[in-house]
Amino acid sequence: MMKALLFILTVTSLYGCTATQQKMDGCEIPELSGKSCVKPNYANISQHPLGISASNPIKADGPQGQRDYLKRLICPDGRAVKSFSRVGSVGISPYGFMMDLYDVKCKNKTYSVYIDMYHPDYIENIPVDGFTIKH
Repeated sequence: MMKALLFILTVTSLYGCTATQQKMDGCEIPELSGKSCVKPNYANISQHPLGISASNPIKADGPQGQRDYLKRLICPDGRAVKSFSRVGSVGISPYGFMMDLYDVKCKNKTYSVYIDMYHPDYIENIPVDGFTIKH
């Protein structure tokens, strides 16, 4: 009986702890909910070059959206992107979500491109600064 009571108290306290951890200052944690706690400052974001700055990452719909965007880029020399590879997650974007960094290789140069993949149904049609894009 005592073990059963102890088990129930432990499970109840763990549930309360989990519920508490899913909220921060009344805001859901982005990784658990898919919702951002940040109210983006669009005026500030737009003052930075698109994609080449962590202050204005490309918005994409998941990992496939990231790859689809990068496949559409045309290098500054007019040739298609030779290859791209994900470097890793590099912090929180100005939209409040985790942001990835990609190395994008053109013929003679590698560029860093920042992408925030937490924008469902969003397709970016503006190229990274200095590039063009296939529509």
